[in-house]
Amino acid sequence: MAAASPNMAPALKERYAKLDAAASQPVFKRELFPEPAIIQTVELLHYGRSWLCRVRTKDGAEGISVSNSQQMDVLYPIFAKRIAPYFIGKDARDIETLMEEVTVYESNYKATGLAIFVPMATLEFAILDMFGKMVNRPIGLLISDKIYNPKINVYQANGERYISAEETIDHLQRDVAISKAKAIKFKLGGRMSHPETPVGRSEKLIPLRPQDLRRQDGHLGRRQRLLHPGAGHSHRPAHAGVQLRVLRRACAL
Repeated sequence: MAAASPNMAPALKERYAKLDAAASQPVFKRELFPEPAIIQTVELLHYGRSWLCRVRTKDGAEGISVSNSQQMDVLYPIFAKRIAPYFIGKDARDIETLMEEVTVYESNYKATGLAIFVPMATLEFAILDMFGKMVNRPIGLLISDKIYNPKINVYQANGERYISAEETIDHLQRDVAISKAKAIKFKLGGRMSHPETPVGRSEKLIPLRPQDLRRQDGHLGRRQRLLHPGAGHSHRPAHAGVQLRVLRRACAL
C-alpha cells in the first residue's frame, strides 16, 4: 500500500488514504461461491502449437485457458514443477491469496518476470473460466458489477525487427487481412539499442502512410487504419531526435 509522509499536504494524504482503501478491497467476488471449490487436478495440454490449461475441482467443475504458446514452449517445466503443484488441494475461491503465495513457493519470486508470470496467468485464467461457468457469468462480472467496455479495439502488431521494410509491409498486409484490425504497430530500430538489421530499415518504414499499405482487396485503406511506429529502447537521444524529425515530416504529408 502507499505510505503517506508525515509532512504531506492534507489533500495528498486524503488521496493516499483513498488509494489505500481501494487497494485493501478484494477484487474477486468470492461471495458468489458459498461452497469450497477444492482444486483436484491441474493439467497442461499440448497440441500442435497450442498450450491449454485445464483445472478441475473435486466436485467436477472445470475451467480451461489458452496460454501464450510462444512463451509456454520453454516455460512449461516451470508451470508443471513450480506453479501447478501449489494449487492442488487448495480452495480456488482464495485465488487472490493463492496468486500471491505461489510467488514465494519454491522461491518462485527469484524468477520474477515472464518465467513465472506466464504460467501463473495461464492457471489464473483457467480458474476464472471455471468460476464463470459455475455461475454463468463472464469473467468481468466476477470482479465487477458491470462490464464497462463490451467491445474493445485492438491493433495488429509486427515485432519482427530483423527483416526488411518490404517484408514487414508484406507481413502486415497478410496479418491484417485476417484480423481486420483498425490500427497497426511496427518496430523501429534494433532491439535494446543494438544495431539495426538490415541497415536503413527504419528510414524506409517511418514515411509509410496507410495508402502505401493498401492491397487490392481494400485492407489497410487510408481511412481505415492508423499507423503506430514503436522504437522503445532502440535509439540513443541523438539518433532518436533525427528519426523523430523524419516522423514529423511524414505525419505532415
